[in-house]
Amino acid sequence: MSDLHRFHHDASLNERIAYALAHAGFIAVRRAELLQTYGRDIQEAEALGNSVAAAQSPSDVDAALEGLRNRKVQREDQLASGLNLDLYYEGFAESVPDFQGEAAIGYDIIAWTAMEYTARTYGNVEILGEEDQFRPLQDGPTRRGEYLRKLLREGRRVAVVDPLDGSNQARAMGMRSGWATCAMVLGPQQRTIAAAVYLGDGRTVVTAGDDGVWASEPAHPDRPTVAYRLDPLARQHPTFARRHWTIPAAKAKTIEHAVAMIEASKNEQSEPPVSWVNPLAGNPGFVTSMLYAGAVAAMQPESYAWDALGPYLVAVAGLPTISAESDEMLTPEELSDMLITDLMAGRRTMTLYSGRTLKDARYLRSIDRAATDARKRMGRA
Repeated sequence: MSDLHRFHHDASLNERIAYALAHAGFIAVRRAELLQTYGRDIQEAEALGNSVAAAQSPSDVDAALEGLRNRKVQREDQLASGLNLDLYYEGFAESVPDFQGEAAIGYDIIAWTAMEYTARTYGNVEILGEEDQFRPLQDGPTRRGEYLRKLLREGRRVAVVDPLDGSNQARAMGMRSGWATCAMVLGPQQRTIAAAVYLGDGRTVVTAGDDGVWASEPAHPDRPTVAYRLDPLARQHPTFARRHWTIPAAKAKTIEHAVAMIEASKNEQSEPPVSWVNPLAGNPGFVTSMLYAGAVAAMQPESYAWDALGPYLVAVAGLPTISAESDEMLTPEELSDMLITDLMAGRRTMTLYSGRTLKDARYLRSIDRAATDARKRMGRA
């Protein structure tokens, strides 16, 4: 069997579920966008052979857009493996707000609903995460952790998801690759978590047992998706002259800290100062920069486990990953245990750093610490 398609046959059940959940969330968000914008996407229109460029009258434009919408909906329904996602879109085009923040919340909920529905198709799979029933509770993290411990004691399979990560920053910058639907699956009798991150541009990264991570690329509607084993160590981008560091800088607080890190890097002797920053963080920023774009290193600030799937996938892929408290490279098993333990304890996972080399990861942590200390002295931390 071709290696390009072996993942879909050799994946464990947990890996299949993680992929299916992330995929369902992606399809839900893309279809919601379609219903809101009536498919005004030039690249997708061209791929479907239904360009609206030649339309001359308003009625021609409307007819072309309707045709595009119908064909796009039909294609994504097929990709959804037969799921009746119409349940989630009835009336959505009229009800979703058209301004960024409220729309992003609406997309989060619609992706969560699709992922919940998909989890039920796999039987006794419980779904927890950013939009679960514990979120509005003051002691929600603690109660979520207690519930997770109970489920795992009972031998249940649990999915923990972030239905839409990075949506606000991605929409603000018009970047489809800047958002992602994310899922991890744990238990029963499986030591490490299975994880999948489905980027908004259709690319996917998913754990694949001893094979590290596999990636898939969006394909032509009439051809199967291409999947392949991803080897980030072979993607060093030797001609990539500008050394980019992935440091969150999408809002005032993180921008201030990123600037402090750049200033701190000027006092380091072991590396040239940081001159180029990728400000899109979270799972999509972490995955795209480290596994696709050849960034030097990336950091994920303290966060709940579903926001730390990027560092986990990067570690599984073989790139050095360390925590805020240790100089030693974390194995995927150790990082998996950390994420699960933190979830069960109802706490956030400490800041994580990944690099092309262990030295790169440690350097990024060093300037992060220096920036934090400097801001504390100024009363800004």
